[in-house]
Amino acid sequence: MTLLVFGSINADVTVRVPEFPAPGETIAGSELETATGGKSANQAVAAALAGVQTVFIGRTGADAPGRAARQALAAEGVDVSAMVEGSRPTGTALITVRQDGENTIVIAPGANAQLGADDCPPELLERAEWVLLGLEVPLGEVAELARRARAAGARVALNLSPVPAQPFPLDDVDLVIVNEHEAALLLASAAGTSGSVGASGGSEARDASDCASRSGVIGASDAAGTNGASGVPGVTGASGVPGVSGVPGVTGASGTTGTTVPKRADGGAGTARSARSDDVGRSSERAAAMSSEARALGVSTLVVTSGAEGAVIVQESGERGHVPAVAVEVVDTTGCGDAFAGVLVGRLAEGDDLIRAAEQASRFAAHAATGAGAQSSYPRDFQV
Repeated sequence: MTLLVFGSINADVTVRVPEFPAPGETIAGSELETATGGKSANQAVAAALAGVQTVFIGRTGADAPGRAARQALAAEGVDVSAMVEGSRPTGTALITVRQDGENTIVIAPGANAQLGADDCPPELLERAEWVLLGLEVPLGEVAELARRARAAGARVALNLSPVPAQPFPLDDVDLVIVNEHEAALLLASAAGTSGSVGASGGSEARDASDCASRSGVIGASDAAGTNGASGVPGVTGASGVPGVSGVPGVTGASGTTGTTVPKRADGGAGTARSARSDDVGRSSERAAAMSSEARALGVSTLVVTSGAEGAVIVQESGERGHVPAVAVEVVDTTGCGDAFAGVLVGRLAEGDDLIRAAEQASRFAAHAATGAGAQSSYPRDFQV
């Protein structure tokens, strides 16, 4: 087994609208569309479709949506043998999609709030090259699984979405993936901005104070987590040239065409001192400005996706790279960020270097933006 994905799985309920309603406004939309979603489930499907042996650990309810979700993942080649049924209903995502492809998402976590580190059999961690974690499940459980994964010898990637309100440790994380909005929140919160966001959890979660007692923590000061156009890696938007073009070669700071993800060393991490959202993920040159923030946060490798600007990669060592956008005609951005994260980490697990993996992830995510829905838009004929 190469990639283990731990996190959320939902029933997605989508309605398409000409424009998002204002507060208090009622508008007419399309017929409801239902499908399987959840950020982590989407990531697992994307990785599997990119040729990666993938195991998914998550919880559904003992209900029809849960059974349908499990069957949907299995049909795409994801190993669902370790999934668990919880006592709560299957999680649900309420999605509105505007005619330009932008979306809003509200999540009722349901059984996701019961997922725990103990749901992951130790032997699966021992077999995993990489473990990809999401934050739509109890945060303390995610932190605990990161610790166990690292102890088992696996590399750990964290899709930092939604950015949590309470402190979250990065000590056991090798790679952090965010969009530019999430990156700005991350850095602003680390600089001490006040405020909060709702984070999944509940009485089943491990005590969040356990996270706060560890070094290298992050938190957020505002809401994040929608996969809007600004967070879709490798997508230029409706004004771009229709169709997916080839991704140009990318060079790191030293002029090389690839780089690796360094394994996280023991030791604590500091705190970011500044944040400017317009400096996050804009270009390969601005990646240099992100390097110091990545070091301050204790993040060994940070990948920031920025829509039409592509994706920026920065590392503690100072190495950096930029993956340009892929021009497509956008239909729906739902699940595109998840597609990028799943393929990126999946291809790393298959042995690709970081730049090559990001290029593949960008192509896959751009293709996904040309179709409706999340998993339903993912290419079934993707060639690595």
